[in-house]
Amino acid sequence: MSNAVLGLRLKQQLTLTPRLQQSVKLLQLSALECVQELHQAIAQNPFLEEAGEAEGEGSEDARSKAEDEADGTSSELDFSSPSGSGSNDDAPDWTEWTASPSTLRDSLHEQLLLLGLTERDYALANLVVDALDDDGYLRQPLAELAAMAPSIAPGELETALRIVQTLEPTGIAARDLGECLSLQLNGLERETPGRALALQITQSKLELVAARDLDRLQEALGCDAHELRVALELVRSLDPRPGSKVGSFEPRAIVPDVIVRKEKKRWVVSINSAIYPRINPRDESH
Repeated sequence: MSNAVLGLRLKQQLTLTPRLQQSVKLLQLSALECVQELHQAIAQNPFLEEAGEAEGEGSEDARSKAEDEADGTSSELDFSSPSGSGSNDDAPDWTEWTASPSTLRDSLHEQLLLLGLTERDYALANLVVDALDDDGYLRQPLAELAAMAPSIAPGELETALRIVQTLEPTGIAARDLGECLSLQLNGLERETPGRALALQITQSKLELVAARDLDRLQEALGCDAHELRVALELVRSLDPRPGSKVGSFEPRAIVPDVIVRKEKKRWVVSINSAIYPRINPRDESH
């Protein structure tokens, strides 16, 4: 009878419990995503409620305690101040590093720099750019602009205008609505359905479109009803104010995930606890 051999083998195994899995998930979230996750938990769990301002001193004490705990955990993230570093007062404000959107003229000036123009053409093109209104139109006659620049040769200002009209957004530096829409149509592919007919409309037939006289418009263009409808839809898809979209923005506040401050000779990193909702067990006695 053979002898039975009993062997023991040591083995390490890591088991991710549901609570640990949730912790790993939360650690991967940004501050705003974590706030959204907490609000969703409050909405789905009937036994939780968000602490409001109406709780008075108790909520203030809890908030202070939570902030103290956050400050306590921040000690593990302390960074020693590097040798030779200047004082904190000399450091630039990090909010100044956020890019501010450029205006229409700023954008056009930057595009002109990339064209490799001669000094003369560059100066005249900038003269045209500075005369544009906020919608991107050149309302001032070229003759008035010519009086502002010395010794302009015939056709120089017209050439500068054409250069500016090649910049983005398409349709910029037009002198009227028809020219603005025509510039945008010329920027489309030649195979675009209705493009040729739409060009005829924008160049000489906009008054009939404004009067909604489609019968006379169709007769003047020599097209059928379907071709006219396609062309009109293309015209309506264009932007009559191309310059108004450049530089327009909604100001957005920047919410930091962590706060870094200098205490004596050390940099201290702490979690920005002010943005997280305070969650309390719901009192069922109410």
